[in-house]
Amino acid sequence: MLIHELTQDECRQALERTSFGRLACAHDNRPYVLPISFSYDGKDLYGLSAPGGIYAFSTLGRKIEWMRTNPLVCLEVDERISHHDWLSVIVSGRFEELPDAPEFDDVRARALTLLQKRPMWWEPGSVGVEHQGRSAPIFYRIHITEMTGHRASPDSVEAAATAARPPTADESWLGSLLRHWNRTSAFVLFESRQTETHALIKLPRTEQTDALLRHGGVAFSYERMRGRYHVRLGKGDIEKASHLLSHLMQQAQRAGGG
Repeated sequence: MLIHELTQDECRQALERTSFGRLACAHDNRPYVLPISFSYDGKDLYGLSAPGGIYAFSTLGRKIEWMRTNPLVCLEVDERISHHDWLSVIVSGRFEELPDAPEFDDVRARALTLLQKRPMWWEPGSVGVEHQGRSAPIFYRIHITEMTGHRASPDSVEAAATAARPPTADESWLGSLLRHWNRTSAFVLFESRQTETHALIKLPRTEQTDALLRHGGVAFSYERMRGRYHVRLGKGDIEKASHLLSHLMQQAQRAGGG
């Protein structure tokens, strides 16, 4: 897996196409994290340059009470395609409540315009008011003071394995496991084919290991010149052989895998 730092523009683009994140606030040295829906504005009310702000609305509760006491907050958003293809953005900022008062008319109108771009934007707040007997919905924004982000992309081994064909859930798990051990030189190859998966395990041959493989019901052979087992797994063998493969990996690591 390769990790890349996102530029500020890439962070903004991620916020623009995302409407769900995890908000963190704190009070009396106690952290609190919860999911929120939001809209991002790349410019402030008067058209000044980014980083802009986060707009959201809520009912009165712990989140609002804690942010009123300590306005320093953090928001995390992410997009995940697979374990080696994802991005995450961390926003640090300051909470500002937008009360229903004349001096906040413009910014509340701006917040409403942005939030209405999301389907059913009003539902969480209105449900809270109707069924929990709380006060009117509260609009607020987070002034962004800092944004950082990272993106993961497949390394050459992961890219080659993925390009062959989309892996099944079991093969994705197995591929991740084998690639980890490939970095320790215990497993020197992972190859996913249409009907079976092959693993080459650098491990001295012993009667005990042969018996373990036979008892596990998997097809295997031993390449004496290269000092490795060649294990072949059919589509139905991957799940049942998972504990066996993990045991072999541990043996290979103890043997040095070189």
